[in-house]
Amino acid sequence: MSELVVGVDVDGVLRDFSNSLRRVYHEVYPGHWYNASTAWELHEAFEIGQGIYDFCWRSEYTADIFGKAEHYEGALEMMDELSEVANVTIVTSQPSVGARRATIEWLDRCELLGVSGGVFLEGTLKRWHLPLDCLLDDNEKNLEAAHRYGIRAVCMDRPWNQNWTNYRVKTYDSFMEFVEGI
Repeated sequence: MSELVVGVDVDGVLRDFSNSLRRVYHEVYPGHWYNASTAWELHEAFEIGQGIYDFCWRSEYTADIFGKAEHYEGALEMMDELSEVANVTIVTSQPSVGARRATIEWLDRCELLGVSGGVFLEGTLKRWHLPLDCLLDDNEKNLEAAHRYGIRAVCMDRPWNQNWTNYRVKTYDSFMEFVEGI
């Protein structure tokens, strides 16, 4: 096993949080509009505005949004392949107990707990404080901080992170090529 340590984010990288949130939101509010914007801020995309945060993380719908989300096509295979060449740490930031619980259950259901050296649930310690050689993430702020700390920050290309100007990948195969080149 390599000494390389790679952090992989959950939402927007492994788990399709966006489509799951849209699905549940439209089940609960079928007449509401949704703006498929490229903005990171959820309140800009949903008719309930700031209420979307409680809807996601502090409601009876949290377990459905996080626990029943689909994984992105190829994500599980990439994690298996990655675990063969690196020590993998799954990183995620979930601001509620319900979302953390549903995330752990989702990781277990997808059999990702066994391919990871651990799961890091952010609190006061952030992902860029971990001893990572590389981080695959979709959040520009996480990527910027990781880059400042000397971590190879790789952006999983999504509509909401088009301002990231450093290394980005559009496919899991491209990410694996990047990792194998380290």
